[in-house]
Amino acid sequence: MLTTNSTELIRLRYKARELKKTKKPVLNAFSGNLRTRKRGHGIEFHEARPYTYGDDVRNIDWRITARKTTVHTREFQQDHEQNQFLLIDQSLPMRFATTHKLKSVQAAHLAALIGWSSIESKNRIGAMIEGPQSHFLKQTLNAKKFCYWLGKLALSTEQLVNNTRPQPADWQASINRCLQLMSTGTHLIIIGDLIYLQENHIDLLMHASRHHQISGIHIYDKFEENLPPLNHTSFTDGENIFKFNGINKAQRRQYTKKIDKLTNRFKKFGGQILTCATDNEPQEMITTLTT
Repeated sequence: MLTTNSTELIRLRYKARELKKTKKPVLNAFSGNLRTRKRGHGIEFHEARPYTYGDDVRNIDWRITARKTTVHTREFQQDHEQNQFLLIDQSLPMRFATTHKLKSVQAAHLAALIGWSSIESKNRIGAMIEGPQSHFLKQTLNAKKFCYWLGKLALSTEQLVNNTRPQPADWQASINRCLQLMSTGTHLIIIGDLIYLQENHIDLLMHASRHHQISGIHIYDKFEENLPPLNHTSFTDGENIFKFNGINKAQRRQYTKKIDKLTNRFKKFGGQILTCATDNEPQEMITTLTT
């Protein structure tokens, strides 16, 4: 599959609803809509108790205070949202696959499924496309606005295929832009070929983890994971020809080492890296996620 369309991405809302109804701990890593026992300023009344020094005077319950002749204050159940922001890679490395669908299409399907799951769970979703044109969506619960952005995402898969000179991702600029658009405590989910993340990009994410939760979904092709010998093989990008006389075992292991190193770096600041092959079904992959 070379491209996707907005209708296909919008229909994934039904898949998100099905996942929400399952008894498995679905989308634990990306879900919100949770209620915590921590007291706060939510809208649901919890209890009235005697006033103690330091309580907000705006929460004094004057009716109970008048009835009991001692000052009482109200406590509320704090609602805990897990808002999300998606950064979707639609750059040069995403125009690749040997089976099923291009990385760019897989990333689009995952983004749509996660976004719809967020909206179904009453959590705000924001998003940005890193590609030929960077379209962003401010965090919202509005399904129509998300549908409009999905149309831009579908268009980006077409532009990537038709672009004769697609560019690599500018991760530094994209991550900075996302952080500007995100509210404090947002879960940033980066979906793409994360093998190209450099140390300075990870350092930026580590700094952002002080105020946000960070996750990544690495899209890969199984050909990359298990390279064949490629003895006397030639490749072309349409303009240049590249010849391979052979790939040894050490070179094949470099890919796995890179992913392991990336995973460990994310773990150090409380983040996580998940992997998804181009022939995986997005909903099946997401049901296995854990916090």
